[in-house]
Amino acid sequence: MHSTSNSQITVKDIRKRIMLAKKDKNKELAQAYSTILEKTLLLAKNDGNREAQDSDIIKASEIENKMCTQSKEAGAPYSEVLLEVTSDILPKQMSESELRDIIDTIVTNRANNIGLVMKELKSSYNGQYNGKTASKIIKEILWEKYNTYCLK
Repeated sequence: MHSTSNSQITVKDIRKRIMLAKKDKNKELAQAYSTILEKTLLLAKNDGNREAQDSDIIKASEIENKMCTQSKEAGAPYSEVLLEVTSDILPKQMSESELRDIIDTIVTNRANNIGLVMKELKSSYNGQYNGKTASKIIKEILWEKYNTYCLK
């Protein structure tokens, strides 16, 4: 597999990977990258018929990764190669303990309700954490510190 090391991948990179996979006669890998490219271009087209951006690649990978994961969990057919490709493209997910430390720091620095903490997380760590896990941790920390989920 052609690893991205979780760095930003471009549309040009995806096109190169499709060509390399075809050259190597790796149809599954070529199809996986083609799926991401098609979804990326569709997202950009549906958003004002604009040029595709790196963020569209991430969004397309998130969609495909979620669909593969749900199919896998349900025992339905899915593409292991597409799951690997999308996992490789997406930003590295932080561990629950890393997320807890970051949330604790955010709460300590005066973000004292769920909305403010989630806003700070999204602006600084978007795509690097699970939203449900973050929400659970925020509630736990706010409850531990203030015995409430929202302070005025």
